[in-house]
Order: sequence, then C-alpha cells, then structure tokens
Amino acid sequence: MRKNIIIISIVLLLIIAGVYVYKKTSALKKIEVQGISGSIKLDNIKDVYTIVQGFLTNGIKANCSAEIYNFSNSTFNIDSIKIDLYNGDVPISTQTEIVSNITIKPGMNKIEIPVLINTIGVRSLNITYLTILDILQSFYTTGKINKTLTAKGYVVYSGITINLNENITI
Repeated sequence: MRKNIIIISIVLLLIIAGVYVYKKTSALKKIEVQGISGSIKLDNIKDVYTIVQGFLTNGIKANCSAEIYNFSNSTFNIDSIKIDLYNGDVPISTQTEIVSNITIKPGMNKIEIPVLINTIGVRSLNITYLTILDILQSFYTTGKINKTLTAKGYVVYSGITINLNENITI
C-alpha cells in the first residue's frame, strides 16, 4: 500500500514537472526579435542645431526600435527591454528610460526605446567639426549619419530572457 502511494506521488511530480517544462519551452517559441534599428530625429533646422550642439556638448538623443513578432494568437506582456549602443567594445549610450510592461499583440509589434549617446560616445565616433557637414549632408539624403554601431541588450517576458546583439546603422 505504502509503495503504491510513493509511486503515485512520483508519477504526479513527474507530470507536474513535465507541464512546467512544456510551458517554459513553448513560451520560447511565442516571440522573436526580428530586427533592431536606430534613428536620430531630424525634422527641421532646430533639430540640426540640437544635433550639432549634442556633438559638441552633452550627447545626442536617439531612438532604437525593436521589431518583435508574436507567434501566438493571444496577447501577453513583455516585462522589460534594455538596449545599449556600442562603438566596437566601447559603450556609448545610456537608455533614457526603462521600457517595461508592454502588451504584445499577435503579429508584428514595433517598440521605441529612447537612448542617449553620451559625450564620451560621441567622441568615440571620431566625429570632427569637418565631418559634421558630411553627416548633415548624409542626414539630408538618407536620414542617417552612416555610423555602424552594435545594439546589445535583452528582452524579458514570462521569466525568459532573449539576448540581443545586432549591428545597426544610425
């Protein structure tokens, strides 16, 4: 009798553990980060002045976008997203606010993550007064300064962490 109770208890524990592992591994297939992009706002002459001032003084505000695809048919929450920009191995940005508690709907979702490329980061881009004109010309034609950076960070949802490491051009 006692042997049967122990066997039934072990079988129930194995079933519970199996359900737990199944839920965790099936959650891994629910979302995928399909791309990260970066941009700097340049809509008018005031934005040009702010960018030039940022090159010279306190840094440049930029936006990173994470495209996250939800494969499931239901919505769920992302606990947090963190992205930092690197020039080689040199960290050049700080995320200006923590992005958290985001509802992800089925299909493609685009999430904006504001970052600040700090003054040390701006200097590591090796931008001089002479290249500012080239950068502004590039902005005018392509909307980017044509600098390749590495976006590193993570997305956390349902206790699962997805690491991010992708080259982007801003």
